[in-house]
Amino acid sequence: MAIDPTEEAVFPNNFVECLAIVLPGIDEECTLQKRPLRGTDPNYSLGVFATLWTPNEDSYEIGNLGGGIQPGPNEPTLSTYQIGIQVLVKDSDASRALAVSSLLNRRVRSVLYRNTDLRLALAGLYTTEGSVTERLTRWGIRSQRYMSNDIEGTFVFISVLDMFIETEVG
Repeated sequence: MAIDPTEEAVFPNNFVECLAIVLPGIDEECTLQKRPLRGTDPNYSLGVFATLWTPNEDSYEIGNLGGGIQPGPNEPTLSTYQIGIQVLVKDSDASRALAVSSLLNRRVRSVLYRNTDLRLALAGLYTTEGSVTERLTRWGIRSQRYMSNDIEGTFVFISVLDMFIETEVG
């Protein structure tokens, strides 16, 4: 079976796609990359990408898919994915870079918590493969880390927001 890259995105990439549509709206100067950011990316860059998949070890059920007992390992019914969201600000003035970085980070969190269109899109997010459907059941923010450095006279501020999404297969 050949993999068709034009097929519909599945978890966690469909979640990343939803964020990629909404997040650039936080500022007209922001550019978005669907990958971790690099130091060479433009100022006011956002990066959105998946970082981890964890099956829920307590959610394995015998014959949970397709009815009846299946040979071999069974798929977990519950999974957690981790999504990273980065904000990059570069400026020759440290106080301005800090202020802009703080503002953009607050706007990202605000969109994730309050954007009605995003909440509606995520509430209905699912993928289907054969007779198996995976649905988004819950999402949230775990933490946000901040880093800064002076690189050749330019102050670089970068943050990494760690989101989680939980899905259920049924």
